[in-house]
Amino acid sequence: MAIDRNNPSEIARETFRLLAQRRVPPTPANFERIYHEVAGTAPQEAYPARKLKALAASLPKDTTERARMARRFEQSVAKGSWEAFEALIVELCAGNESDKPLAWGPAIRDLMAEYQRVHHGLTAARKREALQHVLESTADPATLHQRIGGLVRGWRH
Repeated sequence: MAIDRNNPSEIARETFRLLAQRRVPPTPANFERIYHEVAGTAPQEAYPARKLKALAASLPKDTTERARMARRFEQSVAKGSWEAFEALIVELCAGNESDKPLAWGPAIRDLMAEYQRVHHGLTAARKREALQHVLESTADPATLHQRIGGLVRGWRH
């Protein structure tokens, strides 16, 4: 007897019959596997919402850009859609304006010029200490670039 593959009730009945005939335990995984075999469909991949929510909670939000991306990630999790993740990943990989390389050449040139220039009320030792503090206390290249720029501007005024 041929079953109607458009009728979920008939597919389920045939699935239970095959589970019993094959002496396979009626677990959700076995039912799903045989159901798709009978229906002639492919099983959908499970959406790992719980793990993705935990990952979203652990994303850094220390800058405006990171907070925005974390919020987008959380929205993708809430939608439960792989397509939303695909769009987000493509955007992340494509980069944005903040991913442009830092202009280290002008920053170092300005730093050296101001470091060597004589400033009233600012000794070479104080400049050296300030520069050493910036270098030792900053690990992130973007932050280091910004802090060197601030140091140079401070020496100019």
